[in-house]
Amino acid sequence: MCNSRVVLISSILLLFVFLIGCADRNDSPAAQTYPNDGNNLALAWVLKGDYQVAKSFYDLPKDVRIAILPEPPADRMAEPNEPFNSTDCIAKDYPSRRFITGGFSKDYAFVFYEHGGLGYNQPFVILKRKGGKANIILLKYFFGENGTMSLDQLKSYLKSGKPPCIVHESNEFRSL
Repeated sequence: MCNSRVVLISSILLLFVFLIGCADRNDSPAAQTYPNDGNNLALAWVLKGDYQVAKSFYDLPKDVRIAILPEPPADRMAEPNEPFNSTDCIAKDYPSRRFITGGFSKDYAFVFYEHGGLGYNQPFVILKRKGGKANIILLKYFFGENGTMSLDQLKSYLKSGKPPCIVHESNEFRSL
């Protein structure tokens, strides 16, 4: 059971992280270069929409699912609108992640989901698929968004170059 002091301290810390991460986000290098980088074929692929949309985490190919939740999974992925643990106060035996949307083709896949815990966030992951394996090539964490975004809203944010507060962004993953 969570006591009120822990909840208060956690809330203050989350607010502090959110305020620091969101301050002047339109002037940050990430906001200026994301996603208008013409060399990012994977991001262009997501915006173009040349993929099969997955309505369920389990509609994604197995190589993609394993890259997101390695087997045996320490946790599972809740489906859209299913309950999940969105905070660090664990309720029942719900997973700590909930699928929002995803898509896949022969060469790429993307997954967008909610991740609960002390720092609730919405990871957006693009994976390169090759030889029966999927490796993460782009990962962006969305913080501070109230509720989840639809695929159209996500694409709109990505296309505008001004997505909701991005606190962490990484393109440094091993290639296939």
